[in-house]
Amino acid sequence: MKIGVDMKAVYDYNISMANKKGNWTGSKNPRWNGGVSKLMSGYILIKKPNHPYAHKRTGYVLEHRLVIEQAIGRYLEPNEEVHHINGVKDDNRLENLELTTSSEHQIKYHSQKGKPVGYRLNVFSKCRECGKSNVKASTIVLCHNCYMRQWNRKKGIVKSD
Repeated sequence: MKIGVDMKAVYDYNISMANKKGNWTGSKNPRWNGGVSKLMSGYILIKKPNHPYAHKRTGYVLEHRLVIEQAIGRYLEPNEEVHHINGVKDDNRLENLELTTSSEHQIKYHSQKGKPVGYRLNVFSKCRECGKSNVKASTIVLCHNCYMRQWNRKKGIVKSD
């Protein structure tokens, strides 16, 4: 009778012991990439654990913020935003970055036709059935009355006009 060894258990034990000893942390980890990471959203992170605004658990800071901080010679305030002019989130050249406040950034880059964020545009178009211009362009192309008339016809509720 052959006695087998559970290799996964041995591997898990070795990893846990290595982590307890600190052998696989930082640059000793086989997956270490020099302190550079890329988020799924496209932004690049740099390992700077001593930075005042570094992530508490990981110690990473957004690279575009570091580039602007180095250019202006101070740390950015929490209410300051860095905007990528060409829209490419991993293009962190200084000429592609613009420093604004959070409120300016919201109004300038995340609004609809210059209106503040959250402002609803009430753009109306004509109803395709009756021709009245009381239909919101973002919805179906029927006014409320024509829509209800069609809905009632589908349900079998016929009203005389």
